[in-house]
Amino acid sequence: MMKTSRKILVVITVLLFLAFVFNFAHAANAQKQQPGTSSKEKAKGGMGLTPEQLEKLKALHIKFDDVRENMMIEIQIRKLELAKLLKAEEPEQKKIEAKLDEINQIEGQLHKTMIAEYFEIRKILTPEQRRFFVRKIIKKILGGGRGIAYGKHLAKTKPQFKNK
Repeated sequence: MMKTSRKILVVITVLLFLAFVFNFAHAANAQKQQPGTSSKEKAKGGMGLTPEQLEKLKALHIKFDDVRENMMIEIQIRKLELAKLLKAEEPEQKKIEAKLDEINQIEGQLHKTMIAEYFEIRKILTPEQRRFFVRKIIKKILGGGRGIAYGKHLAKTKPQFKNK
């Protein structure tokens, strides 16, 4: 059960990171701001990217998007194969474990690819833009902008069990 929870957490983290990187690249594509953007505009979501930075981020997004997409497809294929193994009349534990190892290996490569993309993005940004970028990523990972406190209200309500 613990391994399943950990895998779910890893998948959610990966998806949030991918969503953020996609949104970051998309925002970079749509951004028409010039250098010297005011801090008020940056607070609204703009990073003050230069046209040169925009072009580099577009190219980077295209490069990594293809790699990520191929890995995600490979993971899905392996998961379908895993499902087939699990549905077998006489499932073989060794084959199932080997398939899980394949999935974990590809997921590990995907995580490393995402980290490589992160560092490539950092190279393009100024120190101020990097701080903004890192804050956005951390905010996404910790709850999509809701922060660590999100969900605390749920802990206040305790389940009510009736004796029968």
